[in-house]
Amino acid sequence: MNSYSATYNYDLDAYNDFKRSDYPNDVAFLCAVANENMRRQSPEFLKAFRAAANRLMAEQEAAEQKAAEREWDEAYASVTVSAEARKRFKTKANERASAELSIGKISAAQFDATAYKYAQEAEEHYKRERATSIVANRRIRGR
Repeated sequence: MNSYSATYNYDLDAYNDFKRSDYPNDVAFLCAVANENMRRQSPEFLKAFRAAANRLMAEQEAAEQKAAEREWDEAYASVTVSAEARKRFKTKANERASAELSIGKISAAQFDATAYKYAQEAEEHYKRERATSIVANRRIRGR
């Protein structure tokens, strides 16, 4: 049995797909099984089976990916940033911008914009981390 057969619980041996009672005698039953086995094991059938299995797996992976993205987007949308956290981000951003100003990396005119950018980046990083944690916790808990 190849991996596609195992993945899709499909046995290439047709014996269990036929009922002896559906045939007038043992020879007719065995001929039907043998004919089906030969069909299933033909190169054309196996090629078509693999192609169909590959397509099905790709579609399933795409659907799983889309569901995971939706789950993450919902988790991200549910994250709120407290006023205290925003204040902490702003303080750290101001410290970082001050350090850059003191070494001459930015000018005084760029200070506010740079500090704002750093605060936004920190907030975004926080929201992404929280969303990732939410999704991971849901998966661990089986929800």
